[in-house]
Amino acid sequence: MPKIADVDYENIDNIRGYMGFSTGVEVQLLSDDLLTGFRRCCCILEQFPHINYLVIHMPFNMVNLCYIHSNRNAEDKFIELIVECVKYSLKTGVKIDILAHVAMRLYEFLGIHGIMFLNHLVKLVEGTNVGFLLENSIINLNMDDDEDDVLTGIFRMYNSDKVNFCLDLCHFQSSEFVMKKHFEINNVLLKKLQNVHFSMTRNNEGYKNKEFTHGRVHTTLLACEQDLQYLKSKGIDLNSVNLVTEINELEYTSRPDMNKELDYLRKIKLR
Repeated sequence: MPKIADVDYENIDNIRGYMGFSTGVEVQLLSDDLLTGFRRCCCILEQFPHINYLVIHMPFNMVNLCYIHSNRNAEDKFIELIVECVKYSLKTGVKIDILAHVAMRLYEFLGIHGIMFLNHLVKLVEGTNVGFLLENSIINLNMDDDEDDVLTGIFRMYNSDKVNFCLDLCHFQSSEFVMKKHFEINNVLLKKLQNVHFSMTRNNEGYKNKEFTHGRVHTTLLACEQDLQYLKSKGIDLNSVNLVTEINELEYTSRPDMNKELDYLRKIKLR
């Protein structure tokens, strides 16, 4: 499924060419004005009535769930967004997941009563088709840290079908290639895995020279197939997860790289 931005509502024709590939879409919010961003998401979905699954990626300045809970203004905005998502989902039947990072160590997350915060969020969406996704980050691990990564720790302590895992392939590979620390896709994470941000990590790097190596379109069909095999080698069932083409573009108007990546995946699926 494709990943777009909330501002695409201004020119739907820019994204129309590949919105038919999937019944799901991920939308990146670009402003901390969450309600405006969500209204833009709704405008986009109105143009594509076949979409029944929406992932809302929190804006970069508010992407850290720990920051949200530590900042009263940010938390209030987040709660308002959740309420609007619940209303929209109940009205339309669209499933909505709100995605955030947890870019801190486990003891820091627990120190801000993070589990209690998660439980509060889950109570807000009980009985609805709204949930949450937690995404791994390059800074979830430290080179001398032998403990579980923070996400594994969270999922060990808190289990709800409303809180699941989104694996970012580039963050995952950067942990291994840059930090030389293997981010284990263990049984705890596999059980919670729902989506994968899928793209290429060039030059076995993807972080230090981020603009050119992180989240790039696969250079060939074979390179795309190799990364799919890489995921399978980690125990991931590709038939049970959503592959989200999170591609950094040099030119965002027509998104040639996004189209190329989706075409690769379509060709592989048809084989």
